[in-house]
Amino acid sequence: MTARRYPQALLMGVNTPWTERYELHEPMFRKHTDRLLDLGFTHLYVGRAQRRQGRRGSKSSRRPP
Repeated sequence: MTARRYPQALLMGVNTPWTERYELHEPMFRKHTDRLLDLGFTHLYVGRAQRRQGRRGSKSSRRPP
């Protein structure tokens, strides 16, 4: 049996708030992260969601009539 690389855990996503200037809103980020830690979550995921944008009008994005 192979040893696991990471322990099994519940992974919580951290909200990443942005300002109107598209900069990290650090006070809100810290508040949310601290709240999750206070609730006992120790495995946090800070990442970035990527949007998929299809080409408008392409055959693959058109609905059949």
